[in-house]
Amino acid sequence: MSNTRTIAAVFVLCAASCAPVDEATDATPTADRSADAAQAPDSIEPMIDSGSVVDSTVEDSGVEMDVATPPLDVPSPRDVARDSVTVADVVVADRPTARPSGIPSWVVFTPAGGGVVGPIGAAPATSAPRTTREERISSTIVLRTPGVYDFANVMHRWSGTGRCIQLENQPPILHIAGSNITVRNFAYINAPDGIHIGAAVNAGQGYNSQARIENIVLDNVSGYACEDALTTQHNTWNISIINSWFHGNPTVSERDKLLQLNFANNIRIAATTFVNSPRCVRFKGGARITIERSVFDACEDAVRGDTFDVLGLIPTTASEVTSRQSVYRNYNRAFSAIGMVTIYSERDELTRGPRELEERGGRVIYR
Repeated sequence: MSNTRTIAAVFVLCAASCAPVDEATDATPTADRSADAAQAPDSIEPMIDSGSVVDSTVEDSGVEMDVATPPLDVPSPRDVARDSVTVADVVVADRPTARPSGIPSWVVFTPAGGGVVGPIGAAPATSAPRTTREERISSTIVLRTPGVYDFANVMHRWSGTGRCIQLENQPPILHIAGSNITVRNFAYINAPDGIHIGAAVNAGQGYNSQARIENIVLDNVSGYACEDALTTQHNTWNISIINSWFHGNPTVSERDKLLQLNFANNIRIAATTFVNSPRCVRFKGGARITIERSVFDACEDAVRGDTFDVLGLIPTTASEVTSRQSVYRNYNRAFSAIGMVTIYSERDELTRGPRELEERGGRVIYR
């Protein structure tokens, strides 16, 4: 009897502590949206009628923006067939394989190849890339899981809170808050603050973001700016913007900047077009930027940088930018270097001649 009781006791103890681990609890993360924000609901699953405009969320804020709608389906003369472009795979031991939650149903997600730069077009687009249809987005799409997100050339029209004017700290339509992410074929309009890159979701400009975000690729992204078309937050590294197209605010009086690179740690811009904005690429201290085979058309200050920060939030260290084999048209100044800024122009086409601004030690060097 004593042996029987001992065996029974061991059995009871093992039953309590030796239960098999449920592997589902160790599944890869699926939450791609900020837990402390009322962001896009899980119901962002559209019911599509062919050729119709669809609201992909349950609730609409009711806020309408007085912005002229640009023509859709404008052919792009890009020399590279976008459908044939693929991104090379990379091997990551702990790469997630599940589809992230909270992304629109039309987005094709591939866990391989995020953050790897794919083929660059022979020439940048001269008009807005073609889009297939329009969908309404009323809260920010947040991406955290590594991988490639193909948005299928859908035009994403913002319908949430905010206005398409010069007002800081409004919600972006897309926030990239993780590393090793590629965004492809994404188009947007009416978004109060365009695209944000950085770990600080719902934190305005993200001056104090601590987590490092790196290896981000924007491939065939097009957008009409409201406040800014794209903003980089603190501690963001290795960002490539290729085969893309950005236009100033459709309301002329509200135009300001396209790319606001507050923190520009190794940024590459290639085969990308910038149109109709007072400042098309603006950067601050500590920037390292390369611009290749891109077009700047009707940019008052096409590339402008300074190392002075009145708020004391951005480093005041030296910045260096190289523009190579790019075209500058209809500008007031192609380059503006203020403070500890050096801009190199290598074999650029300057249709109005070498017009530049050099202040407080800034230098523009043609070579």
